[in-house]
Amino acid sequence: MNWLRYLFASRFRRAGLFRYWDGRRTRYADGYRLWRAYVADPFFSDQETLENLAALGTRRYDADDGQAQRDMALLDRFFEELAKVFSVRRFDPDTGRGLTDTELAALFCRFEQWIMQKKTPDALLPIWWPTAGKESSPSATPPPTSESASSSTLSASP
Repeated sequence: MNWLRYLFASRFRRAGLFRYWDGRRTRYADGYRLWRAYVADPFFSDQETLENLAALGTRRYDADDGQAQRDMALLDRFFEELAKVFSVRRFDPDTGRGLTDTELAALFCRFEQWIMQKKTPDALLPIWWPTAGKESSPSATPPPTSESASSSTLSASP
């Protein structure tokens, strides 16, 4: 049965699926679609918001100027928006269901790691090119450029 698990795991890696726990079950989602939803969200693309989020760990709350309340509201909004991106529910103490803020933060960290892994050259699917004068595969010729493809198509006469 381990071979079956291996086949499914390799398919998920190739397909770009991201696996995560939603508080009730394990979900599989298109990681690239999640990334686009994250980048397209106005909350996560606002530079001032991102700077305020980054400064949360460095601020001291000595004065009673309301900064602590604004920062906690910002952090709460961050987790709300994050839950929307992943289509999960935040923890509800009445029902005991959903992800806690700690679990949402861990999900976000895992997703960032997944994205960084996809950005490495090793994560890309192999592309066969001729190497050192000999072909590594029967179809080792590079794909035609758009100029050569369009000119060859246009120059062909019936």
